[in-house]
Amino acid sequence: MRNLLIMVYIAVFGPALAQSAPAGEVAFVSERDGNQEIYTMHPDGTDLQRLTSHPSADYDPNWNISGNQLVFVSERTGDAEIYVMSADGTNLRRLTTSPARDTSPRWSALRDLVAFESDRTGDLEIFVTTASGTPLANLSQTPGASTGAR
Repeated sequence: MRNLLIMVYIAVFGPALAQSAPAGEVAFVSERDGNQEIYTMHPDGTDLQRLTSHPSADYDPNWNISGNQLVFVSERTGDAEIYVMSADGTNLRRLTTSPARDTSPRWSALRDLVAFESDRTGDLEIFVTTASGTPLANLSQTPGASTGAR
């Protein structure tokens, strides 16, 4: 029962949890300006910076291992796609282009790879791509849902 509760907690609250860069800066999502946007700040609450500014939702930020880039989900094209940007909000690049929902991006700790969940095959699968967006590979390729690109 405990594992089920943890999984439900992660599914419901995971995207909104704060995540810290190696240098200690915290990335988080807030609706303080009307919709979901990505912000950073120091752990003591100082130096609040808004990194995204778009009428559509931006959420689920995740730092790369060096702390100089964030990968995140944006719905600015009408569906959920994966984007990457510099830690100061500049150099925005779209990594995925699919009519399916691409969500839950996570940087690899070992290489410049990004894993994410997508339903582009009809089932929820785990995919991986480089930080430049190519090549794309389906890691799970199983019938039914595969989740947990963490």
